[in-house]
Amino acid sequence: MADNESLTCPKCGSAYKANAFGGQCPQCLMAAASAGSGFAGFEVLPPAELNAALEEFDVTDLVGRGGMGAVYRARETRLDREVAIKLLAREAGADPEFAARFAREAQVTAKLDHPSIVPVYGVGYDALGRCYYSMRLVRGRELGEIFQLANAGREGWNVARAVAVMVRVCQAVAFAHGKGVVHRDLKPSNIMVGDLGEVYIMDWGLAKMAGVADLRDIRLRLESGGVSALDTIVTSGTAGDSALMTMDGSVVGTPAYMPPEQALSRVDEVDHLSDIYSLGAVLYELLAGHAPYSPKGSKSTPAEVLSTLSNQPPTRVHGENAKAPAELVAVCEKAMARRREDRYPHALDLAEDLQAWLDGRVVGAHGTGALIVARKWVGRNRALATASVVLTILGLLAVAVVQFVANRDVTAALGSEQQAKTEALATLAESFAKAGFEADKQGELAKAALLFERASAVAPHESAQLANRVRTREWSRRATRVIRAFSIGASPSRLDLSPDGRFLRVASEKGWQVFDVAAEKELDLAPPGAPLTAAAWSPDGSVLAVASSAEPAVLLYELPTGTPRGRIPSPMKNAQIAELCFSRDGSVLAAGGDGGCFVWSLNEKRHMGHTESAPGTARVPVDISPDHTRLLATDGKDQFCLFALHDAPGETLDTVAGPFAFAPSSRIMNARQAPPAFLADGRQFIHSRIATIPGDLIDVVQRDSTTGAEIKVVPGFDNVLALDASRRRFLGYRKDSVAAQFDARTGERASPRFAWGEGVRDFRLSGDGSHAILGSGLAWVPLYSTADGAKVDDLALFPMDAVLACLSHDASLAVTAQRSGELMVFALNPPPPKPPEHTISLADYCAKPESISSAVALHPGGKLLALSGTPYAQTFTITRSRVFEIAGGQPAGPVLDPGGHVLSAEFSPDGETLAMLATIGTPVRYETMHLAGGHPGTLQFWDWKSGKRLGEPVPMPSEPRSSVFIRHGAAIAVYCAGGQVVEIDRTTHAVTQLFRTSGLGAAHALFQGDIACSPDGSTLLVSELNTVIHAWDIAARRPRFDPLKIPFRCTDVGFLPVATGPGVFSTVEYFTDKPAVRFYDTATGKEAARPIPVASDSYCGRFGPDGSRFLYCGTRSNSARLYDWRTGTAICPEVSHGFEVFSGAFVPDSSWCLTGDQLGRLYLWDGNTGRFLMPAYPQKGRRATPVVDIKVTPDSRFAIITTFNTGGIRILDLRALREEFPLDAEGARLLAEINAAAWVHPGGDTVRLDPGGWMERWQAFRRRYPAYHLFPGGK
Repeated sequence: MADNESLTCPKCGSAYKANAFGGQCPQCLMAAASAGSGFAGFEVLPPAELNAALEEFDVTDLVGRGGMGAVYRARETRLDREVAIKLLAREAGADPEFAARFAREAQVTAKLDHPSIVPVYGVGYDALGRCYYSMRLVRGRELGEIFQLANAGREGWNVARAVAVMVRVCQAVAFAHGKGVVHRDLKPSNIMVGDLGEVYIMDWGLAKMAGVADLRDIRLRLESGGVSALDTIVTSGTAGDSALMTMDGSVVGTPAYMPPEQALSRVDEVDHLSDIYSLGAVLYELLAGHAPYSPKGSKSTPAEVLSTLSNQPPTRVHGENAKAPAELVAVCEKAMARRREDRYPHALDLAEDLQAWLDGRVVGAHGTGALIVARKWVGRNRALATASVVLTILGLLAVAVVQFVANRDVTAALGSEQQAKTEALATLAESFAKAGFEADKQGELAKAALLFERASAVAPHESAQLANRVRTREWSRRATRVIRAFSIGASPSRLDLSPDGRFLRVASEKGWQVFDVAAEKELDLAPPGAPLTAAAWSPDGSVLAVASSAEPAVLLYELPTGTPRGRIPSPMKNAQIAELCFSRDGSVLAAGGDGGCFVWSLNEKRHMGHTESAPGTARVPVDISPDHTRLLATDGKDQFCLFALHDAPGETLDTVAGPFAFAPSSRIMNARQAPPAFLADGRQFIHSRIATIPGDLIDVVQRDSTTGAEIKVVPGFDNVLALDASRRRFLGYRKDSVAAQFDARTGERASPRFAWGEGVRDFRLSGDGSHAILGSGLAWVPLYSTADGAKVDDLALFPMDAVLACLSHDASLAVTAQRSGELMVFALNPPPPKPPEHTISLADYCAKPESISSAVALHPGGKLLALSGTPYAQTFTITRSRVFEIAGGQPAGPVLDPGGHVLSAEFSPDGETLAMLATIGTPVRYETMHLAGGHPGTLQFWDWKSGKRLGEPVPMPSEPRSSVFIRHGAAIAVYCAGGQVVEIDRTTHAVTQLFRTSGLGAAHALFQGDIACSPDGSTLLVSELNTVIHAWDIAARRPRFDPLKIPFRCTDVGFLPVATGPGVFSTVEYFTDKPAVRFYDTATGKEAARPIPVASDSYCGRFGPDGSRFLYCGTRSNSARLYDWRTGTAICPEVSHGFEVFSGAFVPDSSWCLTGDQLGRLYLWDGNTGRFLMPAYPQKGRRATPVVDIKVTPDSRFAIITTFNTGGIRILDLRALREEFPLDAEGARLLAEINAAAWVHPGGDTVRLDPGGWMERWQAFRRRYPAYHLFPGGK
């Protein structure tokens, strides 16, 4: 029966279309709906007949029926529980819209695991093929009936009790919003109140999943009436919405409770704020005694309600009920605000105001201020208020006292409330951050950035806000980014970038379109109403050729200017051009389509011949030989011919050979195959064809270009997808999951396999052959390196919806095309690493720069550093030193040559002098110095600015190991290998031995001995082979305590930097039964705090700038951790690095820590939470070597990194991490959602966007920040 055939309504006799729903005219259907009868056209079986169809259930009775089927009470026999079964009528199931709505209700409800949302137990089909789902059987009454009882004061109900129900409703709706679900049909009849006070929100069939485009008309179809998709029926107390019920078809919502944007069909605005309006409308019914726009006694039609709603707000509540509480009226009006931005931002905020009214607290929507707060306080504290009145009679002093107590209580209550809110927000922010790190573990950098952005947005504390802003920026910088996007409104069939990546051409059912990617606009290349029928650019990208339906001619444009270059008329009059093809050198152009094809010489500006085709057939050029003597052209289907080109102008092209059969697409996945093409030298061409046996495979056929004779056949391919730019290899796929490049002549595999396990249906190469994009029947689009076959990235934001992709010539850009017509341009070259880094090369300071290391000394001003050498035996050290500016790495003074190995360097406290320890003699490998008794050495004082040595070198009694300035810079102490601890006067250079240890001897590289001075300058601390600690009172010239023996070895000794007198020092001990960090009193040598147990094989420890925190770095544990050293408690969780952690430092004026691992990677993390602030920052260069020392300048601007044997000092600019994001909060959110193709609910769930929703965000972002996404080249 034709859809447009008319039938006669069996009820009223009027005519209606045969495809109308329900077997009646719309007017009768509306009348039936108003009477609550449901659709007469649906057959509802009695329970007895259903038991055979529903084997797992014992159906007992029909509870009720609605717009698309019926609800039954049943017992699930397997679990022996009573359930409700919602059964879709067979007639409704045949309609895709109703079937989808029914399935959506089951899916949405099953997702919402909440006490106030009816749980779905199972979904299935009965024996008759009808869809059903089982759910909890709800007993109770509709909210509208509860409102009537509350207003009448019957059965224990009152307004306050009804408002308490509304609070629970709002909380359940907020939960749904947090899961990305908008109900869109909230009304009293969809809210049930159980016999025990339970609250249930019903009927989720019209719900919308956030992030999924829903472009249906969501207004009421007033001309056709209709009823609810399937109104929930309960065991007692039914009450419908009469003529104001939800409509069928594409209708969503009930007029009386519908927000204005829904009534006006502003589809893109219907979201959680629309539900908040509907909640306000439900509250209106409680306060006014009737639904909005439907006064008592009125018989408003849906059309009348919708018309009024579209133009004005409902009658004020106080106009209907003057006794309604003013606070609740204010809540109702705020929720029902016609301007969406004036409503409550979240359902929980609405619930909070309702709860505040119940608690007698200030209702935010009603007002704030001292008078209101005091009035509320009196309401909650009537006894105290009465006493205050009595005391008023006694005198003003007593009144003041009582008022003070009252104000104090109010302040305390408000403070407690604020604290609770702050704690909740902090917890939410931490949950977002945690989810971000989980996404990072899965390699989802963009999703991680999205979650960090949400954490920053809700975090109540500035430190957490800053940490998550840094994370958002740093993870975003490492995620592949879209820099341009276009929408063509149709599914693309072909896609290609110009060689320079500046322009993009795309074909669809609309014809060809050409975009200037950099300028982000479509080129206007054809007359209005005449779509482009073909487009191509020359191989060098300098010429664009197009044809349109306006005329049989080719138009030429110069690129990138777009200047018209000429017009080439077609010799085939009235024949539309469907394809254009340039020769490899760009000097010849072929054009063809229905009626034939022709060839044109661009250099000589003449026709080179043409060929005509039979009426109704095409001749489509696909390739021109390098010598311009041959043309390959297909018939637009599955055959092609080889033609000869002539020098004589205007001649008809001769057919050399053919027609030959070729495979335009494979029988596996219907993948488009590579067209026939000439090989590199043009003497042969290849094409694909369907194999004879077996018939589902592809053969690759090689033929002679002169005669067309067959030369070779390479069988056994599933798909043959493209020739590479060299014309020597083709891209193919075989069933053994080999996706690779194959030699075009031999058929042998000529590249690594690409890591792809599914059937490949498309394969695109960059022009330089460095990268390839693969697409399968399942998803787009992984990016591969052709050098090793390794996957580099996954590009598509919507892989299941992507249908095409392409690469620019240099693989710096990629484009993916969505089935719905969105085109997304990705920048593939990673952005510059952040933070910025520069290196001070050691090449001029040693004979073997590739094998040396150097420590650094910081200038007291924090802006300069000096190369300090290193005492480690397994490495070469420098032979010259120099002072550099930290900011730019430029020399600040001349080279300082001490005449031997530089063991250490120290700036004097005033910064004027650099003291160096150096060996004497020709530079040799340093381990030869580690002899018993040591190697000769000197102490030298230098004016580093002029490069002049201050006096002669001061000989040391044995090999010097380490030094430190003492006596406020007047002298320097040196620890020597022979055990001597000596003091050298800075002015006279006189040497005084302070004391002597047992000696260092042939020390191990990591245990050279160390010397340090307490921050107050009172104590000298000497570590003897890291097993004995000596403390020396500098002023009294005597030991402070007997030598302190450390179990086995300690790896580091540090002072508490804020100590003003004899303070505390720490050791990190290992290779013992109980490895630990220990803290000792400098004056007594006794332990000053509890030891902190750590893993064996620990490496180092550091005190924080404020003196309260201690940073421990471990090797065997591969981790770092921050402690409060006074209590021994951990401040943050253990920070796992994956590899040994050799060093760490604090970033002053922050809670941040910077640590380095065995592979030379740096980790910046928040000491309060133990969470990283940026992904691991790798070491540049060809070798990954351990980070052995990190120093951060006092102003926190730079970090100086020392590594083993890399020949340089790394300097990181930490200022970039504190830079303000160049976006406001809204922009940061949009950018994060764009990069991740998802958004995050306040409840925490991440919801995927569909391409349409993504494009809306992209366009909004580009309007606000047009300069943010720069095209390569800065445009």
